[in-house]
Amino acid sequence: MENLLALLKRQRNFMLNDFRLNDYKALCKKVVSLDRPIITFKEYFSNPDEYLDKPFIILRHDVDRKPLNALKIALVEKELGIKSTYYFRFIPSVFKEEIINKISILGHEIGYHYETMAKAKGSIPKALEIFQYELEQFRKISEITTICMHGSPLSPYDNRDLWKFSDFKKFGIKGEPYLSIDYTQILYFTDTGRTWGDSNANLRDVVSTNLNNPIISSTLDLIDSLETINKSFIIQTHPERWNDNLKDHLAYFVIDSLANVIKRIIKLYYTAK
Repeated sequence: MENLLALLKRQRNFMLNDFRLNDYKALCKKVVSLDRPIITFKEYFSNPDEYLDKPFIILRHDVDRKPLNALKIALVEKELGIKSTYYFRFIPSVFKEEIINKISILGHEIGYHYETMAKAKGSIPKALEIFQYELEQFRKISEITTICMHGSPLSPYDNRDLWKFSDFKKFGIKGEPYLSIDYTQILYFTDTGRTWGDSNANLRDVVSTNLNNPIISSTLDLIDSLETINKSFIIQTHPERWNDNLKDHLAYFVIDSLANVIKRIIKLYYTAK
């Protein structure tokens, strides 16, 4: 019991002391030091054969909340010569045209973080109608050639299921990270659940792979492990989680901790059905 309590305390301290903007900057510096192509999803989906024989890196950001945090991360990456991909939700608190435009001008890719099945409560015609409208609003600001589903953990609907009934290529979309990539040859790291390791709080942000990820919990673990990885890899973050302001950092530590509990309950519910 004492060993378990010590492990839980260590994990809590990692979560509390990790995920600061400076931690992300250190991660970016490590990525740059690897001297590999750092590309966007648009570049990858435009010519995937170009990257078959050389390991590459993609940095992906799902902007679920706090778009100003996304801009701060985009500035860090610009300073280090990195181009990455930002997927924005179409909700009033996130769809901020000025911020999206600024990130685009910095040279990053803008993508659409769609959640249309959840919004349409499973209605395919309504979901397609919402998708087309929201995509058009994004394209008034920036070129959009890739999309990525939002997990919508409180909804029973998986937003990817829309493409069982339609083809996103009809909308001029080149690819979707969950549907258009063979992860048997590409490692995937996500900060979902406020950890880089496996999390029971991760409902939908998972990929099918036969690759063994290194044992990673903290950003420091991830930084240390990258030197030994000879495969291509994708690092996915949620910008709202990365804060140097103490008040915001503590607030999101509490929010993430509560959200993890709720998502674990939801996962148990669906498993038991």
